Amino acid sequence: MLLNTDGSRQRRLGMSYEANWSALDTGISLAAGAQSRWQLFRWDNVDNDPNTSFGVVRFRDTLFFVDLFSDTLSVLVDSISIPLNNKDADVSFTTLNGQLICASAGLTYPILVTHSNFTWTTQYLRVQTRDFWGVDDGLDIDTRPTSLSTAHKYNLFNQGWTQSKLDQFSETDSFLRWVAISYITAGEIRQPRTANGYLYAAVTSGDTGVSEPVWPTTIGGTVVDGSIIWSCWSVASGGSYPSNADIMSLGEKTDGSWDKDLIKDYLVGNTPAPKGHYIIEIFGRSATRHLASGLLPTTDYDAGSFSQVATHFSRVFYSGVKSEVVGSEPTAPNLTGYIFFSRVVRNTADLTVCYQEADPTSETISDLVDTDGGYIVIPEMSNVKHMVPFNDQLVIFAENGVWSIRSEGGFTALNYNIVKVTDVGVINQDSIVQAENNILYWSKAGIYALSLDSISTQIQIQDITVNTIKSYYNEISTIAKANVKGYYDPQSKIVGWLYNANDDYDGSINKDNIDTELRFDLQLEAFYPYTISTKVSDSPHVVGAITTPNYITNDVVQGVYVGNEAVQASGVDVIVTTPQRFKTTRSIKYLATVPSVTNYTFTFALYSDTTFHDWDTEDYSSYVITGDEIMGDIMRSKHTPYFIAHLRRTETGFDDSFNPVNPSSCLVQGRWDWSNDIISNRWTKEQQAYRYKQLYVPSSSLDTFNTGFELITTKSKLRGKGKALRVSMKSEEGKDMHIVGWALFVAGQTQV
Repeated sequence: MLLNTDGSRQRRLGMSYEANWSALDTGISLAAGAQSRWQLFRWDNVDNDPNTSFGVVRFRDTLFFVDLFSDTLSVLVDSISIPLNNKDADVSFTTLNGQLICASAGLTYPILVTHSNFTWTTQYLRVQTRDFWGVDDGLDIDTRPTSLSTAHKYNLFNQGWTQSKLDQFSETDSFLRWVAISYITAGEIRQPRTANGYLYAAVTSGDTGVSEPVWPTTIGGTVVDGSIIWSCWSVASGGSYPSNADIMSLGEKTDGSWDKDLIKDYLVGNTPAPKGHYIIEIFGRSATRHLASGLLPTTDYDAGSFSQVATHFSRVFYSGVKSEVVGSEPTAPNLTGYIFFSRVVRNTADLTVCYQEADPTSETISDLVDTDGGYIVIPEMSNVKHMVPFNDQLVIFAENGVWSIRSEGGFTALNYNIVKVTDVGVINQDSIVQAENNILYWSKAGIYALSLDSISTQIQIQDITVNTIKSYYNEISTIAKANVKGYYDPQSKIVGWLYNANDDYDGSINKDNIDTELRFDLQLEAFYPYTISTKVSDSPHVVGAITTPNYITNDVVQGVYVGNEAVQASGVDVIVTTPQRFKTTRSIKYLATVPSVTNYTFTFALYSDTTFHDWDTEDYSSYVITGDEIMGDIMRSKHTPYFIAHLRRTETGFDDSFNPVNPSSCLVQGRWDWSNDIISNRWTKEQQAYRYKQLYVPSSSLDTFNTGFELITTKSKLRGKGKALRVSMKSEEGKDMHIVGWALFVAGQTQV
């Protein structure tokens, strides 16, 4: 039953395919797609065109696009494939500047989808950040080693050191470094380009070679270099390399020169020097470290990927990594609790810039600025399910709670706060619905609503199933809750959740097949359910829902005139066809699978069948059952001389056979003493409450069935007696029912 805002209850229309529907073939066989999910997303302002809005239907690794401005959605605009490694993984969608961004645990990287003049392009978004982690070089923070490992060299470069400054810092006093193709006199002392703690003496005179030799590290050991021979002469004294606490800029002198002793004489301490000179990919860290530095640090990459993406504050936010570090790098971050954000987006290149523009190790400009990108870490957060923009906040929904990233003046890299809203996590990302100034979501324990306090603007949370439908909600299986899908209709201000209530449903095969819709009216703050019938065999199934715009686009054919004269060509009027938008009623359309023996096919459906049948043939029962009324006294037995029903007249005319158009019915039944089954013998016989006091005789088939009364009011006697009474009002097949109100006359015994 539809619960109207005037308090009346009305029978819903039957679920039926949209007008002029077509079955769209996915090309995916029934066997291949049995465990796959259907997803729907509304992509508005495609290519920054306000006249283009696509419905994105995702099934496995294919995105199908339909025109939401069309009165008939089941006309395919186009389709593209996306490179999903796991074709059954959920995909997260968002848009920015007319472009579609997709993220998924099944994608190696998020992808950007652009559309212009029916030309599609896709590209990976290899998100980057500054390397604030470095690599493990086996050294204490304050250790200045006498030899330079590859790992420590990378760390020093990542801390802003240059090769020339490293050479100066590690140079042993009075001894020059080896250089290529240089004449050396026997007896001269040199040290390697990269100090290794030893000094070398020329045994013979001659020229050094083109490449530096491999220096022996045993006293007396020799090596041939060009036309001379070197001998390992002694251990070097005084030569060392910077520690991970040494800052290169501390060696700068006021005259512009650089002196290593200003650093060597400085108390090192154990505070790490600033890192982040290198910009690396978030997941392929070791590969991009090599590309950036030319060095080969240890293997370090993360096999996870972003499963969630959102846009807010003119930025892109990435999260939802189930971190899976590959390699033995101890500094590797666990990205599970990370949220990366791009700089303020000016162009496509900015979508992956999750770092500050200025080098944080620079001795000149190292400042973080408002428009920069970066990342936020919430260590206790696990399994991010969704990110939702909410006024001046971004709400993060995770399996173990909800967090808010907020800023009163608008989010910047320098200005934001992290607030934990609740420990009650979300059970399924598709259950999250943004409706007006609320966000509603399903948890294991209930349906929760987030709203903003009007004074503090802090997020408030409320379990809206408490004192309403808590027992009903608890009876929904955990599997059904895990696969629920929500939508919001801003026109009727109704939130709907679609799920499968069948006792045999286990979520393994065709997990998105829906048979139940739970609705919540924001204005009335009331819940009511729909059950969608299925056929015994070859039945369609609802698998999702989408809100259509309140405009449609139709082609308008017009003649061409010069003044009042029609322009003609070869004696025929010239016409032009132009698309024009017309205001229409916003509606919810349901994605539905169409029975097929080969591939999965789909179309769109809605509640539109005025014969009150689902899928043309399936009857469904619409009913209202009141609570148990004790009439203020639980001890005495009562009886009801009369039940008064106020029903809206639904007939609108007659067909050619003089049968009423849209007839109504309302079968009333009393149920005494908390009985829940007819076998109790405490249920009364059903009676027809929708009845005219006198037969209406039409004047012709054009008669509008105008009786002069909007309502039909009848009195029905409910037999029996008891301490409590529940009343059932039920529909009849093929007929409408619109209940405006009811009342009971009650009489009781004088003795208990």
